[in-house]
Amino acid sequence: MSTWEEEAVSFTANIRRSGSSYVITIPSELFHRFLLKEGQTVRVYGMTRKTPELQGMVGVFLGTFQVVEKYYGIRIVARNVEIGKGIKSSEEEPTKGILQKVEEIAEKYSATGMFVDVEDEKVEIRILFEFITQNSILKPKTKNDVKKIMDEITAEIKSGGGIISEAKIFEEKTEWHVVDPSLIAKSPYKNTEFLEWKWKI
Repeated sequence: MSTWEEEAVSFTANIRRSGSSYVITIPSELFHRFLLKEGQTVRVYGMTRKTPELQGMVGVFLGTFQVVEKYYGIRIVARNVEIGKGIKSSEEEPTKGILQKVEEIAEKYSATGMFVDVEDEKVEIRILFEFITQNSILKPKTKNDVKKIMDEITAEIKSGGGIISEAKIFEEKTEWHVVDPSLIAKSPYKNTEFLEWKWKI
C-alpha cells in the first residue's frame, strides 16, 4: 500500500474568513511546484491521527496528475537492406549492415526507440523521438528536425543499395501518470505544443 511522502519544506498559513467560508492561502512555491491552476477543482478532507496525541489536518486532494506527451516518429519501408555481413576472417573486423548504421544515426539524435520488422525482402523501421524520461525532459524535436533525420537515414539506406518504398513522419501521443509535476514546472519546454497536463479527480 502506498503512503504519502511529506516534503522537507513546509509553510505557515493563516485561516481567514471569506463570506460564509474560510480560506487558507496556498504559497506561490507550492502553486507552481504542483502546476496548479486558478479555478481548479480539488477535494478537501478532514483527517485525524493519534500519535498517541490526537492530531488534525485539513487535506487538499489534487487528484491524479496526467501528462500527455506529443512527439514525432519515423516509419521507413525498404527492400534490399543489408542487415549485417559478420566477420569474413579472424583478422578482419565485422562489417556494419545498413540497419546498424541506421541505429547509430538514431542514437546520435537521441531516439528513444527503434523497432525493426523483417518480412521476406521487406524491412520496416520505426524510430521514436519521445522527450519525457523519469528524471528529465529533453528538448522536443520539431517536425522539421525529424524530417532532417529521416532524410539522413534514407540517404544511408540508399547508399548501401537499399530501395525505399515508403518514408514518412507520424505523430504519437503517450499519456503518463507517474511524472512529478515539479519536473515539468522546472522545464524550459513546459509551454510548448508538445506537452499537456492536468489534475484529474
